[in-house]
Amino acid sequence: MSANFNTDELVPPQWMDKAFFERALGSFCHDNGVIVKNFESKPATKVGDHFASIMFRVMIEYDSPKYKKIGERMSVILKTVPVMEGVKADFLKDSSAFRTEMQMYGKVLPEMERVLAASGDNTILGPRLIYQTSDPAPIIIMEDISVLGYEMTEKTLGFDDAKMVASRLAKFHAASMYLQANGMDLSNFTDSWIMSKVPGSDDTVVESFMLPTIDLLVEVVGEWEGDWSHVIEKLKNTRATMAEKLRNVYLGKNERTFSVLNHCDFHSKNMMFKKTEGKITELLLLDFQFCLWNSCSIDLAYFNFMVCNAEARERRAEMMQYYYDEFSGTLKKLGYLGRIPTLLDINIDYLKNGIIELMLTTGMMMLLFADFSQIKTEEMFDMTDPLAMHRITMRNPEYTKIMQEELKRMVGLGIVG
Repeated sequence: MSANFNTDELVPPQWMDKAFFERALGSFCHDNGVIVKNFESKPATKVGDHFASIMFRVMIEYDSPKYKKIGERMSVILKTVPVMEGVKADFLKDSSAFRTEMQMYGKVLPEMERVLAASGDNTILGPRLIYQTSDPAPIIIMEDISVLGYEMTEKTLGFDDAKMVASRLAKFHAASMYLQANGMDLSNFTDSWIMSKVPGSDDTVVESFMLPTIDLLVEVVGEWEGDWSHVIEKLKNTRATMAEKLRNVYLGKNERTFSVLNHCDFHSKNMMFKKTEGKITELLLLDFQFCLWNSCSIDLAYFNFMVCNAEARERRAEMMQYYYDEFSGTLKKLGYLGRIPTLLDINIDYLKNGIIELMLTTGMMMLLFADFSQIKTEEMFDMTDPLAMHRITMRNPEYTKIMQEELKRMVGLGIVG
């Protein structure tokens, strides 16, 4: 069992007892007399599915005397901070990740869904919140949507399925713009995980992880057949300014036409899907720990490289048009009175922030090719060799094929140069 699950999720925290779940379900059911008769917990996800928390799937059997309900059963997902000591726990110790996510589940997502519904759009953005508290630790309990038929995907998505995700992202962005203009201040979502300090170091995630991946990519490109010397030279040049460019993006220093609330970790493992005959018919977004008020180009870059497969990326202009139609159409339906950005605005902002593409393709996309069934939690957070997985996955033939095309495109656009 431990080979497939995160080591720090094999033993639940001591506070996960009947009294705690009675408090949680009592609040959710509006019945302080709830009696938990039994509960069973197990790890909720596999290694590689998530990083900034520990998660448990808990089946609870309970009675609600107030409503004369006996032998009720509910499956929930409980998310909290790591209990075991280690780099993962150190990363989250001073992080705003849980405060952000609790604000999202408690206030922002319900209000987004309310204004969408008022416009005639019954889109649900994420799982239903059951309970959250900061005592005895930051804890979020959500409904277990797997019992409703939702499942994770192991692969990036083709064009038609990715369009479903683009539509959901567009509505999320549009609703955030509407709320910002109508009394809910979302501009206080300013903490960026990529600009956070690495435990025991003065360096940020960019200096400790992202820049070394460029050095590794230079080494790997040098092993490719053919003459790639011009690309290697441009990668070296870009590395010298990459940290500053990423700071300008994530700290909001780049001039931008408009801002939205970004999910900021928008990849395929942070969503679950319902499918019919292999095609996606519904989806819900997960993990709102790193939401950031900034240019929509952040989420759109994640979408292109961490949700879309190569076939879908080949039609990225068509996909951007579809996203824009959904985004602008939702703003109009909501009754947004400000200036609605143009598709040109979005494309210009995206190009201005193009350094995100290089960061994602070198620092994160290669993780899509990792075999997490053979990786333990401790190995993923081994600070003595943080690029161990990258050395393997950067030489994956499929990754090589993608990068040979994308690097030529990034050089042509001036992102790498």
